[in-house]
Amino acid sequence: MVMRNKRGLIKTLEAILAVVILLGAVLVFVKEDPKEELTVESVKQAQKFILREISLNETFRSCITGNPAYAGACTGGCRDDIAMFVSQSTPAGFVSECEICDKAISCVSLNLPVDRSIFADSVLVSDHPVSKVVRVYFFEREQ
Repeated sequence: MVMRNKRGLIKTLEAILAVVILLGAVLVFVKEDPKEELTVESVKQAQKFILREISLNETFRSCITGNPAYAGACTGGCRDDIAMFVSQSTPAGFVSECEICDKAISCVSLNLPVDRSIFADSVLVSDHPVSKVVRVYFFEREQ
């Protein structure tokens, strides 16, 4: 009789262990990748910070609105400072591009990749009568 109870206990432990292993396997395969969520969130936070700083910093604002005829990439003259600020604020593992346009649509042909996700956000910078759209692009660095 004692031997029979031990076998029952062993079978119960085997069943519990099998259920634990099965649940563990299900969690491993179903679980979402938290790295991707953190990446998207870090990009959003970086874009928010960059665009807020560009819209509030008087030096950047006067650079953007100081030349009403300019529309293009953030390069040349004081725009290099904006490009450097954007580059320094870019999350690790990403590349950034920046443009200053007269209209809401893109005004420059940037070398944006077609095989990776591109994150874009923009802000309107205005100093009457000049209004410009500053757009920042982020995409993952090539491996």
